[in-house]
Amino acid sequence: MFKAGASQVVITLPVGTALRGYFRKRISDGILDDLHAKTLVLDDGERQAALIICDLIGVTKNAIKAARKFISERCGIPEDSVMIAATHTHTGPSLEDSGFSPVDPDWYALFPRLIAGGVTAALGRLRPAEVAVYVGREDSIAFNRRYRMRDGTVRTNPGMGNPEVVEPQKSIAESISEDRPGHWTER
Repeated sequence: MFKAGASQVVITLPVGTALRGYFRKRISDGILDDLHAKTLVLDDGERQAALIICDLIGVTKNAIKAARKFISERCGIPEDSVMIAATHTHTGPSLEDSGFSPVDPDWYALFPRLIAGGVTAALGRLRPAEVAVYVGREDSIAFNRRYRMRDGTVRTNPGMGNPEVVEPQKSIAESISEDRPGHWTER
């Protein structure tokens, strides 16, 4: 029988922590919303897998490796069955020093334990589940920040009203369909 369980744990750092996502130093001066690690554990009766999405700008190989090892030891899910990704928030802490946002070493050491706690909670919530697929489209969430320039290059955020902009860059999906299936070329 297929089962699934979900959980979320808070991974917010204290006020005063360096924030990642800008090309300058920024320090948090308050907490508007907590940051979370959201976990989904899937169990087909023979094998379990954990999918973890963290409210961070990104996750590093070293942090993923440490978390997978801890999760495997604590929860019994094989390391190669743990996926950890980030939502890409520009107002969260960093898992690597960037020059502008140093890593908080205490939080970095705690990070694998925090998300393993989420996996443990999700395991405790496993219930019979069904798998379904839905398709939809939402165009108002994001916008294209990439533009083709007069010199043929593509730039991200070239500046409002930049006279060197020719047109917005096509989406990756449109570029793939125009070229060869499975290939994307930068123009």
